[in-house]
Amino acid sequence: MLVIQKQSHKTTNWSGGTTTELFIYPRESEYQKRNFLFRVSTATIEIKESQFTKLDEVNRKIMILDGKIELIHEGRYSKNLDKFDTDTFSGEWNTRSIGKATDFNLMTKGNVNGHMLHLGFETENTKTVNFNVKTQKALFYIYSGKLQICDKTVESGDVIFLETLSNNKSIDVKAVTKSDIIVVELAGF
Repeated sequence: MLVIQKQSHKTTNWSGGTTTELFIYPRESEYQKRNFLFRVSTATIEIKESQFTKLDEVNRKIMILDGKIELIHEGRYSKNLDKFDTDTFSGEWNTRSIGKATDFNLMTKGNVNGHMLHLGFETENTKTVNFNVKTQKALFYIYSGKLQICDKTVESGDVIFLETLSNNKSIDVKAVTKSDIIVVELAGF
């Protein structure tokens, strides 16, 4: 298990706001070289209308963390996204958004595929996260609050990465304070 604290994340600018890389796999991968199998990030959309970067051979999943947007996949479909709503699309599509928001992004390549979901917790609440039988790796992004996961205390902005789930297909998560987390399950390695 790997814990990545908020202060070690890299934030850079893009044409519509900022993006913060939370995790990239393999760890020595570089986003600019597109040599990753998966990448998890957050981004702020700070302008009314923005164009998404085209990413060949990349599958994308997006979840709104704050705000709301209309996602427009030119020639395909449009979708309104509010807090914790998701959409899945090809990085090769011409995609733009209308509205301001903060989002959570999962990018996968090759045979790797992923699923993400939001879990909300009240103070002192415990939930069991049951992983799909095909899940090989998992990641927890602490969006807000403070929790205990696998005997580690983590706070807003932190990430926990589980490289191998082997026999452990469920994990108990206990909130220390009111919290929101995003759980990412990954397979296809």
